[in-house]
Amino acid sequence: MKFSSWLGAFALVPAISVPASAAVPAFECRACTPAQEQGMALAKPGQGLRFVYDFASHSIRKFDVVYHTGGGNKAIREALEMPVDADVQRLFALYDALHTRSPVLVEQGQIRVDVASLGVTEGSSGVRFFDLARVAWHASTGQEYQRFMGRLSAMLASPPDTRMLSGELADLLHGINLGFKSTYVEGGTGGATVGVSLEKGATITMEVCDGDGICSVVHINTTADNALTYEKTIDTRSDNVLPSQQMSFPHAWNFYDRNDAREFGERIARSTGGHFSMGILSCTEVVLTCARQGSTTFIGCRVDCM
Repeated sequence: MKFSSWLGAFALVPAISVPASAAVPAFECRACTPAQEQGMALAKPGQGLRFVYDFASHSIRKFDVVYHTGGGNKAIREALEMPVDADVQRLFALYDALHTRSPVLVEQGQIRVDVASLGVTEGSSGVRFFDLARVAWHASTGQEYQRFMGRLSAMLASPPDTRMLSGELADLLHGINLGFKSTYVEGGTGGATVGVSLEKGATITMEVCDGDGICSVVHINTTADNALTYEKTIDTRSDNVLPSQQMSFPHAWNFYDRNDAREFGERIARSTGGHFSMGILSCTEVVLTCARQGSTTFIGCRVDCM
């Protein structure tokens, strides 16, 4: 069956067109045949321009989906292929190359960077790298958190500084994404439209990690000038989330390695000004319990067998 009559005939409905000011959508079709790519263009609702791309074949195609009135006052949709705009083809080549270098960033919107790439901050005894346990504890109003988020936001606003975090991230945020948002696409209802809207990449999850496996997780909203949202700070060895000053105490975490529990508890006590205790334990599976010390803001922690 030809794709011009794909989905069959159906009752005539009001046309849903893409406004001239709206970005043209681009959809991924994984390892598709040419016929499947055309089917993908038709499978998306409405009419108007859309792009379909495939990283497996390193290709992008442009379609204009239109309605035709057939016999019996029925409507038939058809996907007409058009030449891909030169700037869109160039930008897709960059996007495709980035996918080859960093598929996790492109496909899943995830990236991990070293906390040292943020540079140093002021400490009580001189400059130091950001303490991610303190970032967690101070969320979302404390000094360490505010400095951390402010530094990240400033770096993401500057292409050279973003490149200090990650060259791939800089290429995506300041090259590919901006290029797609501002490129002209011929063939819109007004003769041309501005921008291509990628199916992926509206949010990027960044993990900022230290050498001990502690990672602060933030989300970058690429549709809102790379605005940041903090989610949590996690110990990747145990998958336990470090506490914030907003958390209810007492609180307990389970560990299957008592050394991991000791390091986790020491971090909390050090960040909050509290104490840490751990006896000589013969067990491996342990529970770390932390509680406020009296009416103070200090948090004390101890490790016991499960």
